[in-house]
Amino acid sequence: MLNDQNPNPQDVLIDSTEGIYLVDAGAGTGKTYVIISRYQNLISKGIHPGKILLVTFTTNAAAQMKEEVIAKVKSNFPVTE
Repeated sequence: MLNDQNPNPQDVLIDSTEGIYLVDAGAGTGKTYVIISRYQNLISKGIHPGKILLVTFTTNAAAQMKEEVIAKVKSNFPVTE
């Protein structure tokens, strides 16, 4: 985070493990990065990948998310495509 008075919204979302979030921002703002980073944080906190839903609206973001998510979980969980 930047500081306690002005936290970076992306860091707040990544660090959060409770609730459902909608990431709505323009092109090139780091939406996919934030979603994947939050996913990694949830996995590291012991949440099973089958309990996490990731949704995106572009083919490129979906392909990037799929590739990175599989790379993160394939050593600990069975992966089917």
